Formats: sequence, structure tokens, C-alpha cells
Amino acid sequence: MNRRTERYSNIDGLRAISRLCIIAYHIKKFSEYQMNPHLSRIIDLWTQFVPLFLLISGFGMFCGYYEKVKDGRIDICSFYRKRYARILPYFAFVLALYLIMQPSLPHLIEALTQSTMVYGLLPN
Repeated sequence: MNRRTERYSNIDGLRAISRLCIIAYHIKKFSEYQMNPHLSRIIDLWTQFVPLFLLISGFGMFCGYYEKVKDGRIDICSFYRKRYARILPYFAFVLALYLIMQPSLPHLIEALTQSTMVYGLLPN
């Protein structure tokens, strides 16, 4: 069954901008690069793009999965299997970059615990 999926190109553009700002923030945070102090302060404010990115992504997922869940074409286990399969390769890549940029035993342990993707459930 082919269903036409609606695209919100303006929202996709806003999500792309927030994604780039989040990447720039992390590069600044984890690198030793010295930049203009004014630009540095501006980039420090870009943490606010994380909730925006999550909100837009959640909206997009809701639009994409609402009918499937309502019609019973996908169950919760299938949903999470698909999400993990999509997120895990990118997440593993980011963790590898993190270890390359800050190689140490504590960072390795942190990366291994985060690779389980249940890091929000564990105490510090």
C-alpha cells in the first residue's frame, strides 16, 4: 500500500540548522581550538538547539508513525528495534570520535556504558 507521506520542508530546514548548531557546539566544547571570545559565547548558547531538534524530530516521528500505530501495522517492539537500528551506527561513530578526541580509561568506560543506550537510566 503506497501512502503519500507529507513533508514539511520548512521544518526539515529548521531541523538541519539545529543539527549543525549542535555539531558546532560539540566541536567547540571538545576541541582545544581557540576562537573569538564573542563567537565562543554565542556558540555556548547553542545548547538551546537540542530541545528544538528533539521537538522537531518527535513531531516528524509522530507524523510518520501515527497511522501505522493506529492501524496496527507496527507494534512497540518493532518501533524500538527500528529506532535502535537507525540510531546506533551514528551514535557509535560519535562515541568513537569522542574517544579519539579524549583518549583515557574513564572516557572509554563512559563510552562503553553509553553504547548500551540506557545511560539516562544509570546514576553518575
